[in-house]
Amino acid sequence: MPVPYTKIECTKPLHQRLNHWLDNFFPEHVTLTRSDQKSDNWRKFFKGTPRFEMTGKIADVNDGSKADPLTGRQHGGVYPYIQFGMYEGQEKFTNPRDAGYNFADRLVQILDVQGQTEIGSVQQHRVTVNSDELLSMPPKVQADIIRVAAEEGRHLYQVVWMLDSQRDNWVWTGHASNPGEDTIDKLLNIQMGEYRLEAFNIKWGNILDAGVYMCLIDLVGKYQLEMQTFSSYLPMSRSMACMLDEEFFHTGTGRGMFFSYIEQGAKENGRYCLNEVQRTFNLWFAYALEMFGDIRGGQTNITLGIKAKTNYEAQNEYLHEVRTQVVRSANRRIAQIREPKGDPSKVDLGEDTFYLPDTKFFRRQSIEEIFEPYDVHGRLMKLTPEEYFKYLATVLPEYYCISEDFERYKSHYRDAWKDGAKQIKKHLEFPEAEGAGGAVPMK
Repeated sequence: MPVPYTKIECTKPLHQRLNHWLDNFFPEHVTLTRSDQKSDNWRKFFKGTPRFEMTGKIADVNDGSKADPLTGRQHGGVYPYIQFGMYEGQEKFTNPRDAGYNFADRLVQILDVQGQTEIGSVQQHRVTVNSDELLSMPPKVQADIIRVAAEEGRHLYQVVWMLDSQRDNWVWTGHASNPGEDTIDKLLNIQMGEYRLEAFNIKWGNILDAGVYMCLIDLVGKYQLEMQTFSSYLPMSRSMACMLDEEFFHTGTGRGMFFSYIEQGAKENGRYCLNEVQRTFNLWFAYALEMFGDIRGGQTNITLGIKAKTNYEAQNEYLHEVRTQVVRSANRRIAQIREPKGDPSKVDLGEDTFYLPDTKFFRRQSIEEIFEPYDVHGRLMKLTPEEYFKYLATVLPEYYCISEDFERYKSHYRDAWKDGAKQIKKHLEFPEAEGAGGAVPMK
């Protein structure tokens, strides 16, 4: 059941600027906001759900007497007391300065990258929203994708509101300017290729990317938002609860599209074969894992009460869900199509078995095994850099293997193995990125 909420707005100049931003980057959102009978797609496809608006939402606060320990909610509201860390038992902070400079500075870092992920998602959806591929899909699927992209834009509005509503309280002695204002200006001017998380610097190649991306990348976002509903900073806790309700729709849309690709591939009557779906899955799975940050990190944010789990804990839960609810379900669907009367668990799919790539495959940050020649099953291969690149071209999407991002990867990989020995440079590692439990949030 959706969380009860109150609508809020940024200061008028920012409210207008954000709405202009959405009109410029994603004008298709108007198909969701029209209310004339002939073109009211929202009423047609999402009846019963509050109509999309480019504004902020904050979840109601409950009385704190019987909060669900897993969601921090009671009757849909958010829990008003800090549940873990050094401030456990205190009322959640409403002013970022209340918990000191380190707390406020970390919040700004988190909101910065969170905002980047929202903008990046909108820009990536631009590639496919008017494509022939999408226009050939059922009207409901088209409306779903437009809704997802528009709500990612609303999530940017929410991030900016969190920075704007406490505008004067981000300033500390030693800061030459206002970190909150600086972050807002940065977010509203950033472009693809400048995002801190590489998953958002890749231009999608086709509609298959859109489905697999929402299935895997937006699922990382669901874990992020779930953890931040516990945040010791009340405006964040209330904001994330509303964003989480929308993120469930995003992941559901992606998973539905992914399974449709699997079924079409198994029937051999779709646009993409199973091998193409697998290659696309391999790519986005590697990027999804890197959004969790260094698996050794996250404890600082637990101590501060900002997030509820370490990176390792969050990533393990994510892996379990992808393994059991995505990959296993994909193979069950393939088996039911190949042998409708057989037991899906006993059907030998052979080369058509859909697999979960190993966590060490195609990694460039966040773990020790970065820029190592691991195959998709986790086997370390004895290959030169150029030989490994040829191998990657057999297990990643064809369009990606001629992309700028892949060229960057190859350049960094060659640097790491210069003179035949692995020489990992510090700037290629990600030691400060605490991902799900630290400074770099997941989408």
